[in-house]
Amino acid sequence: MSRMMPWRVCAVAGFVGLLMSLACHKAAGAQAGGAEVRKFTFDDNTSLAGWSISGDVRIDSGKAREGRGAALRVGAGGKAVLKLRERDESGKLEMWVYDDGATPRDLKANRVGPRWGLMQGNGRVFAAGILYASYLGGGEGYTATACDGQKWFDQLFWLGTKRAPAGWHKWTLVFDPEEGLQILHNDRPINVAFEKAGLKGFSGIAIWGDSGGSDGQTVWISDLSVTLGGPANLVTPTEANPYDPKTIAAEAANLTSRPGVIYSIVNAPAAPDLQELPLKESVSQHGITWTFEKPAHAGQFINGDWYVVGPVTIRAIDPAPLYGAQIPRRELDHMDKERPETQRVRNGFMLNPPARMKVAYDSGVRNWFDPGAHSEIAGGDEAGRLAGLDHQHAQGPRAPRPVAQQDRARRG
Repeated sequence: MSRMMPWRVCAVAGFVGLLMSLACHKAAGAQAGGAEVRKFTFDDNTSLAGWSISGDVRIDSGKAREGRGAALRVGAGGKAVLKLRERDESGKLEMWVYDDGATPRDLKANRVGPRWGLMQGNGRVFAAGILYASYLGGGEGYTATACDGQKWFDQLFWLGTKRAPAGWHKWTLVFDPEEGLQILHNDRPINVAFEKAGLKGFSGIAIWGDSGGSDGQTVWISDLSVTLGGPANLVTPTEANPYDPKTIAAEAANLTSRPGVIYSIVNAPAAPDLQELPLKESVSQHGITWTFEKPAHAGQFINGDWYVVGPVTIRAIDPAPLYGAQIPRRELDHMDKERPETQRVRNGFMLNPPARMKVAYDSGVRNWFDPGAHSEIAGGDEAGRLAGLDHQHAQGPRAPRPVAQQDRARRG
């Protein structure tokens, strides 16, 4: 049977001598930096005001964190739900969970252990906890799950955090209004891509007990707090499509503007003289535009790739290269976040790229990314002076080497 604990109304008067229930004070909403904060210490039953609980859920004075107060005991089949608001918005859940390290006899059989996390108004949940399967290490570490509250194995995220040693673990689940979901375990960020979780915010929180019946694991919850933020404004990072119809049309127009000729050794065109090449203020290809400090002689190879006669100074590149804190945080993927901020690059370019598997175009590249290989352009300094410049749109196809390096090879 599910039971709803009645709300307890707390009134705070404007003088110090007002008496009030300590438990009520700790469970009441507070204001911190403009956001509402609700705290629950679970010292006694009044801490459950507003919670909807069912099954084996109760206050346990024998399991206090740091030897003081009590804790919320959630046994097998138990469930505690707290509705926080009507709309799914941003916020943060912090809580301490006591994991005694207990495991079922069969670690490979599918089984849903204790979980704790966020709920949307439509019933979708995102929770961290302990799940067992042949492909999960539930006896050793934690897993996150996103589902409809029934199909717990629908979308899983292995968190790579150890359950050992047994004891209290601090969990922080953040739904940032721009970045979306983040998890911290014992204040250490867990770098997992949660974009597929499908949450747009949260309006409630819940704690679920082990589904294992009589041999199910019991967990204890202490010092739970929820910070309620405002509406979420998520922007999902997307990769540019090099086969976008507009891009293809622009490339086709570039190719068809020149006569289609098949060249062989007997009719290879002569290299044009310098004065035969037009002066260009900029060149564009594959969605990238290089703008020169002053007009430069430029030509095209038979495949449409640009070259310029150097030395040439680049005044601007569009889309602009971004480094470190210049990259909006909501555009960072999990690969970016694994790297120090000083090594993050977007829309990067390289000066004299090496003939090795090293690239510095985008810090989201898993393999071969070399943060020391990128170049930076600042006004007219030497970083923008071309002696063979290679640039690639962050998610686009590799651009040609459009300048002196190719020019020398062609004339060589």
